[in-house]
Amino acid sequence: MANTPRLNLPLIESDQALKHVTHNEALATLDGLIQTSVEMQGALTPPGSPALGATYEIGTGASGDWLGRDGELAMWTDGGWRYVTPFEGWLMWDKALAALFVYRSGAWTGYSPQFAEFQNIALFGVNATADVTNKLSVSSDAALFGHDSSGTGDMRIKINKSATANTASHLFQVGFSGRAELGLTGDDDFHIKVSPDNFTTSFQALRIDKDNGDLIAENRLSVGHSGAPASILHVVGQPGSGATAVTIDGDGGSGDKPLRIRNAAGVDKCIIRGDGDVENVNNNYGSLSDVSLKQDIRKARSQWHDVARLRLCNYRLRSAVDDDPDGAPHLGLIAQETEKISQGLVFQNEDGLLGIKYSIVHLKALGALQEAMLRIEKLEQAVADLSKSASKPQ
Repeated sequence: MANTPRLNLPLIESDQALKHVTHNEALATLDGLIQTSVEMQGALTPPGSPALGATYEIGTGASGDWLGRDGELAMWTDGGWRYVTPFEGWLMWDKALAALFVYRSGAWTGYSPQFAEFQNIALFGVNATADVTNKLSVSSDAALFGHDSSGTGDMRIKINKSATANTASHLFQVGFSGRAELGLTGDDDFHIKVSPDNFTTSFQALRIDKDNGDLIAENRLSVGHSGAPASILHVVGQPGSGATAVTIDGDGGSGDKPLRIRNAAGVDKCIIRGDGDVENVNNNYGSLSDVSLKQDIRKARSQWHDVARLRLCNYRLRSAVDDDPDGAPHLGLIAQETEKISQGLVFQNEDGLLGIKYSIVHLKALGALQEAMLRIEKLEQAVADLSKSASKPQ
């Protein structure tokens, strides 16, 4: 009896008696192979009471009725077990694993469809359900966008909006409730925003102006520590010897004003220039001096002799610390000379250089001036007494 070349189905021969037997045999085999579905793969022992149509993929080392049938498909029919050898490219559904397999290179392997490209797909979900709002939906612990090994080696994720008033951003959520957003939100500047309640209320932490790169912090800013800022700008230096909390560099231009304080109208009130000069519009410098802050208060000793010994000098700074060493001379004291007169007037910085505490010098000068005023008053009184005595008749 002849059989078909691939499925090995029996063919009805001419003038064959009992043609229905051959025909039913072919139909039974087809019934097991079309839309192939197996109870399990790698089965080694035939089940005791298989259901009609039950199909198994026989593993290596099978026994019983399956002895010598390794790798074949066994189908249980009313005529007993029928066996078929799979061909390259057959598809099979594994009920136990709920997965589709393909027969390749003599073995069943999980089926992973490979597509040349996707174009104009309305919705796409990866382990999630996409919808009309989220046309691409991914549910995963992580997502990777890698560079093309045959390309430039770069990798950019582009977010494009239709107009300036629209939004192009990354929105970060907790339980699908928004907490932070960064991107172009309502204009073309770059914004970083946060919210406690899905942006019913929100706070803009930073904005970067697209036209000039200016960084604008609209709320308080804390630098150097993790606590809440105690002021608009709260800077804490790192611990350690010589640690610097803030460094401000000027550009060296004629209008160099690296640090300035203005009033609400934008008028400069206090300026620290790049050369170290300080300009105060009100000419008013002070420090807290409330009596409630002080104890052990007593009259200061005489400052007369200290002030008299101070040598006030004109000098020019060396080029290492002054951009214009040939400019106008400065007026001040020499720290090493002053230290010999009063150590309290001198301090040493982290570089070992000596400096003058001019605020204390001014107070010493005030004390000396007060003593001078008393001496002048006494002299004036003595002169007055002498004049009065000389004017009396002898």
